[in-house]
Amino acid sequence: MRSYARLALEQYEREENIRETRPSPLPKKRYYKMKESNFSVKNKEEIIQKFKELYCDEATVEFVNFCEETIQNKGDFTLVCQTILHSVLGNCYSLTDTNAMLHRGQMFVLSSAQLSQLLATDGNDKKYKNQLDIGAGDGNVTKQFLPICKNIVTTEVSTYMVKRLKEKGFLSLQTADVSQDSLYKTLLQHNHINILFGDTISHYTELQFDLVTCFNVLDRCRTPLTLLKQIKSLLKVNTGRAVLAVVFPFDPFVENGPMWSRDEPEEKLPLHHKMKWENSVENIKCRNSMLI
Repeated sequence: MRSYARLALEQYEREENIRETRPSPLPKKRYYKMKESNFSVKNKEEIIQKFKELYCDEATVEFVNFCEETIQNKGDFTLVCQTILHSVLGNCYSLTDTNAMLHRGQMFVLSSAQLSQLLATDGNDKKYKNQLDIGAGDGNVTKQFLPICKNIVTTEVSTYMVKRLKEKGFLSLQTADVSQDSLYKTLLQHNHINILFGDTISHYTELQFDLVTCFNVLDRCRTPLTLLKQIKSLLKVNTGRAVLAVVFPFDPFVENGPMWSRDEPEEKLPLHHKMKWENSVENIKCRNSMLI
């Protein structure tokens, strides 16, 4: 059996090869380009009319450069040691837990400026009073909402990610259940209801947010269809907004204990990993009109 050190070194070498072959500088349109021809005739016009193409802006480039510089500054020895530790911890903890412990796996989905473009805000007006961010990770994505949201509630399944969120100053609930009933009881138990909503709600059915966000969670939860329904119920009628991010190609699984242990979701979205992302957008929109 090969040692953890040998496995970690091989993993490090693979990552190094990927970094060396990555094109630089980052092409501004490479990862954001839409091909209208890939949409079906039936849904093409409706989707294209609503589609807002985002570009690799300054904040995106800054994040990419930060990741590159972090790797270079750590040096080979530190990176190998971290990779070994990552492999060892992965035998007892999930990938998410392990990344939280080692401050790895930081994610970037979109910038504050891109959010303002999507949500039609001026970027600094605190347009949304209360936001719920489901599966917030370490909070690196959540912080992009600070200029436009007054109060932000985060949820996470991982104990260690909850710790990272609290370190960043976010109100964080450790839970996988984001139903109105469950969230209301949890917020009430920790005396957060009055702080967030004042005396405007007295029953769980009244718990609704101005903004609900869910980034890269639908492919990692057991019941994605139920989650979509819960998101809709948590939005204020008429004025509430939801922002979702879904990873394409779609490859769903559910973390269950050690890093190598994965379960199949109990519910399946109408997506598969061989779909072009335009077709994935069509499917998730048309099959889940309850939300979109």
